[in-house]
Formats: sequence, C-alpha cells, structure tokens
Amino acid sequence: MSNPLSPWTGLGRPLCRAGASLAVLCALLGSAGSFAQSAPAMQQEPAASVAAAQDLARFVQHQQKAHADALPKGFPLAIDSVADLARLRLGRGFAVYTVDPADITSGNDLSSAAKPTGQWRFVVRLGSRPVGLVTVDQVNGQWQVVSYGGAGLAEDVDAKMRQHGNPDRSNLRFVRIFQAHSDFLEVVSPADGRARLAPLVSARVSLHMPVGDGLLEQGDVLPSLRAAVAANVADFQP
Repeated sequence: MSNPLSPWTGLGRPLCRAGASLAVLCALLGSAGSFAQSAPAMQQEPAASVAAAQDLARFVQHQQKAHADALPKGFPLAIDSVADLARLRLGRGFAVYTVDPADITSGNDLSSAAKPTGQWRFVVRLGSRPVGLVTVDQVNGQWQVVSYGGAGLAEDVDAKMRQHGNPDRSNLRFVRIFQAHSDFLEVVSPADGRARLAPLVSARVSLHMPVGDGLLEQGDVLPSLRAAVAANVADFQP
C-alpha cells in the first residue's frame, strides 16, 4: 500500500478508482495548451496534460467532500469558497527547464545551456484568473501530480506570457535556476531571434532586482546569478 500523500499533493492511486466523469475531464482539459518546448518536451506534453487534468478532477471531488462547509486554512489555490472548486479549469502547461550551476559559473550562454528537467507545470484557472499551478512529474515511469500551489507564480507567469508571448507562445520557455531560487521566462524576440529574460517574482526577490516589465540581456543577469549560485552551493559544502 502506498504511503498517504499530503492533501496538497497529487491524490494518487487510491482516488483513481473513484475516477472523474468524461465530461468533467474534458471540461478541465478544454483550455489547456502549452508554451513552446523542445521536441522531447513536446512529446511528453499530452500525457502530462492528461495526468494533470485527471488529478485535478479528483482533487476537486475530494476537496468538495472533505470540506463541504469551508476551505481549510492554507488552501493551495487562491480561491475564496468551496463553490469555486467546481469552476476550476486546467490552463496552459509548460515544461520546466534549468541550467547547471557549472554553466552559470563558466558564463556559458544560458539559452543554449538550458535543459528540460522532465517536470511540467499547468496553470489552474478560475474563469480567466490564474489561481495556482499543478506540478506533474514522472514517478516510476508514470505521470503523477506531485503538488498544488504557487498562486503567485501562476499569476506572474500568466501576465508575462500575455505580455511577451507570440500568438502560439512558441517564443517562450520557463527556466528555473534551483541554486539561485530564481525563475525566469525566456523570451525569443521575433525581430532579431535573440533570447532575453523576463525575471519572475522569485528572481526579483532572490537577486534583488528592481520591479519592472522589461526584458534583460543575459549579461545583465549573470553576475547576480553567479553570486547567488556560489553562495548557495557554498552553504551545502561540508
């Protein structure tokens, strides 16, 4: 028997038997799409999207039964009431990319060095409003939801996507630098084909960047990234 999961993680196999109706699943998938990804990542997207939609349906059903009167404190999605659960929909998905610390230290081109982690995140919407993220990863070869949350990040990503994305979002990638606790949206310009970075809230906080909507050259970001990576790596050395 599998270990119990946190109420904010994927509900897993015990709830799979309950299932979700085809109508609910189709509704949850109705607005789903994806950011631009590499070819290997694009091959993963359909299965990851289905896993996210199925688990979100089970998550909604479970929360409706477990919290019929009111949502608990610390609920991972930015909604106001139990009634809002029925109106949640799965939005756009994006693969999570990262850059190895050695590439940052060496000053390598961040766009070329970015590699997919194998993890996907999908925006959860209440109407048109982003209210959180579903994170999906492969566990023992099966796509499973591993967490719900990130309402602030969902709102930030959605706003930057609308601001900088082309109509099919084929010029965007989500890049997380784990060792610097920093997220970026990589934006490829249609004018010159160059990749620039839109810092998300975690990067602005961790790297002490001013608030703004502009795009940065990687040279503007690398010094702060190098310093943050070096400091965090040093903290974990014996």
